Amino acid sequence: METTNPLAGLLGKSPFKPIQRHMRKVAECADQVPLLVAALVKGDAPQLQSIAERISALENEADALENDIFLHLPKSLFMPVDRRDLLAILDLNDDVADHCEHLAITLVSHDHAPPAGLGEAFLGAVNLCVAVVRVMGGIIEKLDELVETGFSGREAEQVIRMLSELSEAKDGATRAVIQVTRSLYKDEGSLSPVQAVYWSRVMDDVGEIAHCAEKAGNHIRLLLAR
Repeated sequence: METTNPLAGLLGKSPFKPIQRHMRKVAECADQVPLLVAALVKGDAPQLQSIAERISALENEADALENDIFLHLPKSLFMPVDRRDLLAILDLNDDVADHCEHLAITLVSHDHAPPAGLGEAFLGAVNLCVAVVRVMGGIIEKLDELVETGFSGREAEQVIRMLSELSEAKDGATRAVIQVTRSLYKDEGSLSPVQAVYWSRVMDDVGEIAHCAEKAGNHIRLLLAR
């Protein structure tokens, strides 16, 4: 039977509840990105615009939650987790939503279809990057349980396994992004310099969605190692 950390009650309520609410909004924002790219690949400009507006609205909601947490997160030394660690995780998760919005703005502003033959690979890379965010969301949902068990026991072991899954998912996403980017460079002769730079920046944003989620996971790994 899992034991309860006797200090948990003294240390106050779990500080992870607001972080979890924020992460759910970030994940909701990220989940729109494959729909955005699918609309781009199909050439559906009205749908592209609609989804981009939805992403911006969700990113704004995530920002509002982040600001509220910054204002109200206790500064007390009696929190079970260092306030700076929580804010670092929060900031990285919010970066995920920021990159989703930036990608949406870029794709809508230019409305360039992917180079011939790359639409499916582009969408595949996006799906893999968003999958990393979903794994991170599952990890965040487990964090308040860790407070109850003193960051040890079965819950900690489960989170460690999920962190390994996060790293594997991120590695797969990175490989997909690199493959699409290499394909772009192979077709560089058929792209103008402006198009080559544009698509390179698009793929950077796609990759950062996964990268920021993994960096947040690395902070959690450090918490478990202490």
